[in-house]
Amino acid sequence: MRVFIDANTYIKLFEGVPSKKYFESLEQLLLEKKIKLIFPRITQNEVYKHVSDILKSEKTIEELKFPTYDFKDEKLNKKFKQHEARWRKDYEEIMKKNTKIKKEMVKKLFTSLKKMTFDFDDSSELFKKASERKAKRMPPGKPNDPLGDQLAWEIILENCTGDDLIVVSSDGDWKDLTDLESNNINPFLLEEWNKKATKKLELLLDMGSLIFRFNKRYIKPKEEVEKEEKAVKSQFPWYAASPSPSMSYVSPVNITPSFSPSALPTVSGVAPSFPLGTTIAPRISLGFFHPKLNCYSCSRSFDSGGYIINNKIVCDDCVDFNI
Repeated sequence: MRVFIDANTYIKLFEGVPSKKYFESLEQLLLEKKIKLIFPRITQNEVYKHVSDILKSEKTIEELKFPTYDFKDEKLNKKFKQHEARWRKDYEEIMKKNTKIKKEMVKKLFTSLKKMTFDFDDSSELFKKASERKAKRMPPGKPNDPLGDQLAWEIILENCTGDDLIVVSSDGDWKDLTDLESNNINPFLLEEWNKKATKKLELLLDMGSLIFRFNKRYIKPKEEVEKEEKAVKSQFPWYAASPSPSMSYVSPVNITPSFSPSALPTVSGVAPSFPLGTTIAPRISLGFFHPKLNCYSCSRSFDSGGYIINNKIVCDDCVDFNI
């Protein structure tokens, strides 16, 4: 069984909270020779470039920006400053820890994993076919994106039709959009495949589904299941993910919890500037070169700013639903 994982699927594992466990599980499948992973040079280059940009942007950790809370009572102001300092310290530790994990993931992908993958020559003839495919707006790949998946698909058609093939991608250009309830591959790609192969062609939407496909004992962490399903739904709003096995999962990072001002000391006759019991969450203000984060609530990536609420990072649009 051959497997092709598109560049965006790899890149998503590095965004927000990195998903290191998936690389470890993928490595185990390769060691056990349950799959033959296709990793074309064009895909390697795209992944390497995007991950390099992510790591480069994380060299300078943005400082948390907090709104100004001006209480008439000095004790309240002092209490808020203490929480603010703790939030900032924890946030910086989170970002440093995530960067360290991402560097370990890069090393694993481009050393031990790469040695066990299959790369094929992207000849000038295949490059020409891929360029024509892009010019004709044929799947896979998007018209405005650089040449990538088009060349990978031509390489697959040229070299990999002797085995069953699984494509792992949540991009809409790989999926059959005329059958919204299924995970069928794009019919144009299936037609090309069937002209050259008698083997099976299958589409999976995320890395967790790939691992579970070959290891029934594998149980997806609950938070990863939710993250994947929300990411898929953002691509395909009609998609109804089937229930997946889950288990108790401890997040790899400990995001600073929010707190209720009702627990703070008060002075008779002096009221805070917001109702007691309101959940206060530190604001994350992201600069231009800051890495994008994924909202826990809607799973969309954002780079303008958000909030830390109940140990989760949420975007501006979702903050009202989580407080």
